[in-house]
Amino acid sequence: MNASLTKNYTSDRTDTNNNVSNSWNLRFFIGRNCCAVNPINSTTNDFDNTPWCTTAGDCQMTNSQIPKTCCESYSAKNPVLTKGSCHEYVASGFYKMGCFDVVKRELQSRKEDYIQRQKEQQKDQNKYFKDVTIYWKTLSYIKGASCLCSVTCLILIVILFKRRQNKDTKTEMKTMK
Repeated sequence: MNASLTKNYTSDRTDTNNNVSNSWNLRFFIGRNCCAVNPINSTTNDFDNTPWCTTAGDCQMTNSQIPKTCCESYSAKNPVLTKGSCHEYVASGFYKMGCFDVVKRELQSRKEDYIQRQKEQQKDQNKYFKDVTIYWKTLSYIKGASCLCSVTCLILIVILFKRRQNKDTKTEMKTMK
């Protein structure tokens, strides 16, 4: 993340031809309410060595310490800051949390959701195996039943098992959307 920002961030505008800058501005700073890779604690920060501040951007011309897109009052729909100039002084009104921490938190949350889904699937599978065991025990208790009856019971067991699997697969597909 740091290399992407340091090498490719050239503008704090959201309408440039630079896809990397646009992504940082829209998807991270505005979209996730974060700023830079690491938390912003002072005027010395991750933007100091970016092209935005060293060669291609207007960081020095506008006395910006951070991009305008890191300001809480900035909106891509209304790119005029509604209050103050938080980008100049890094005192208040900006996203202090670094984007690395935000992405890390999102991934952790997704990981926990995935683990929970896996536990639920395992629980369902255990239930299926339990049901199949019960069906088989029921089948074994049929004493003196004809071969036709045993085969019919086996077919019913397979049909019931398949129906349950299909129902749960549809439910799982809905939750994944």
